Amino acid sequence: MQKSLWVTLLILAVLVILYFVPPIRLANTTLRRVDLLSDLRGDSDNTPDGNHAVRDSAAIGISKSSIENTDNEPVMDDSYQAEFVAEDTLAVAEHQKIEEEAVNTVEMAKTDTTTEAGKAVLAQAQANLDTARAALAKVKADLADAQASNAKMRAAIAKHKRAIAKHREEMAQRRGGNANSQYDAENSQYTAAASTTQIIDYGGGSSNGMGSFYAALNNAGSRPVRIAVFGDSFIEADILTVNLREMFQRKYGGCGVGFVNINALADAPRPTVKQKSDGFTDHSAMDIKGYDRTKLGISGHYAEPENGAYVFLRGQKKFASHLDTCSRSTIYFTSKYGAKISAKINNATEQFFNVPASGAMQTLHVDGRIGSVKWIVNQANKSVFYGVSMDGSNGVTVDNFSLRGSSGTRIHAVPYRTLASFNSVRHYDLIILEFGLNVASPGSKNYVWYESGFLKTISYLKKCFPNTSILLLGVSDRGHRMEDGSIRTMPGIKLLLDTQNIMAKKSGIAFWNTFEAMGGEGSMVKMVENKPPLANLDYTHINYRGGKMIAKKLFNALMEGK
Repeated sequence: MQKSLWVTLLILAVLVILYFVPPIRLANTTLRRVDLLSDLRGDSDNTPDGNHAVRDSAAIGISKSSIENTDNEPVMDDSYQAEFVAEDTLAVAEHQKIEEEAVNTVEMAKTDTTTEAGKAVLAQAQANLDTARAALAKVKADLADAQASNAKMRAAIAKHKRAIAKHREEMAQRRGGNANSQYDAENSQYTAAASTTQIIDYGGGSSNGMGSFYAALNNAGSRPVRIAVFGDSFIEADILTVNLREMFQRKYGGCGVGFVNINALADAPRPTVKQKSDGFTDHSAMDIKGYDRTKLGISGHYAEPENGAYVFLRGQKKFASHLDTCSRSTIYFTSKYGAKISAKINNATEQFFNVPASGAMQTLHVDGRIGSVKWIVNQANKSVFYGVSMDGSNGVTVDNFSLRGSSGTRIHAVPYRTLASFNSVRHYDLIILEFGLNVASPGSKNYVWYESGFLKTISYLKKCFPNTSILLLGVSDRGHRMEDGSIRTMPGIKLLLDTQNIMAKKSGIAFWNTFEAMGGEGSMVKMVENKPPLANLDYTHINYRGGKMIAKKLFNALMEGK
């Protein structure tokens, strides 16, 4: 026993030493260092050549190793942050005027300090001046933050453009100097298969089969039909779901971006909604420590506010249709000790709500032609907030619940009571599950361990949402650098795809083959090499162009099944 322990410790010591050894080039072979931590955690962000591609300020598109082409890409500019800079600049100017007026009022009040009334006027004027100065300091700080974010985005865009140019140069050299290269310049253009990849409904006539969703669609004119898309970084920042949402809303009506977390993800903000928040501390199921599992919301996040915390959302016009206005905004929270909350629609009159103490899920909503909404927690009392929605009273809503690095089993961490409550206050007619990128491995011989865990996740969702259709999307294609230097479909992808199909069949839910819809073997490489690119340089994640293509195929499959 003692001997085996010493052997284990010796092996670990060797691996740690190898981690710090730089790559060594011998003839045509590169001996790479061992990344022990990545191997142990099954890091899903390893690029085909061993570098880490962190999906930065853009799962939108910007990453440390670069991601997608910037040509005509609506989110690959600084307009998102620039608008906030412009707004905060105006706010500073307005508050400077208010401060000047307050100073003048104080000076006028100083002319009469001999009477009690005069003293009271001066005291009130001084208090107003203090308030004005505090407000001015706050908007100046907001402006500084917005300017810093804008500068960061501009630097990231410049870095991204340089990386794109370098990548194209490397690919051109590889095609010219490697006779074994799998793709050449003439064949790099991606063309998706024209036929529809059909949905296989293993649910039959059960309540979790597709029939429940199609029945709901027939009533989309009179009530909201909601779709929840749970996934990993493949759909982060509303990739794919933005186009799926737009297609449904064009056909069946509806408006708004749907459910949005209280705090925007700093490294992957959504271009589909403009969002600002302050005073909330965010916690996630993917945090290593520091979160309370019992408080997790449906998105895998929850936020705890200070008094005065706020979240501001504004619909946008540039990225997709039906997002600029909505007819209802709802905030979701629990408040054991009661709270005081207010809301402002389109920066107009503030509406106030006194929230009763309750351990159950609570909601507040405001109605109207909503271009922007600001929810303010005036008195928090240890309340817990989950998110805000912007949608309509009918038509289709598509909610994006992406959780970077997740394999899907973390859904089980959300308490049953919470998910059941969401089923009550925000019932979903269809749940789409998109997972697998954080599970796929080139050396896997089987995925029995994953099948066992994910079957429990599906069973849990069926329990929480008993009358909801569930559709499992098979894993997408993923590139992997082979020994000859070419990039091809990762060994293990097809095996995982077969495992997911079996899971859907065993669970009695529907299945859609994303890999096949993309074009099958080698499709990710073709999407990356397409001009303009449809996927990112990590050969794992699609960009918005690729998301639009896959969303159209999924939408067609859903309509064909109807």
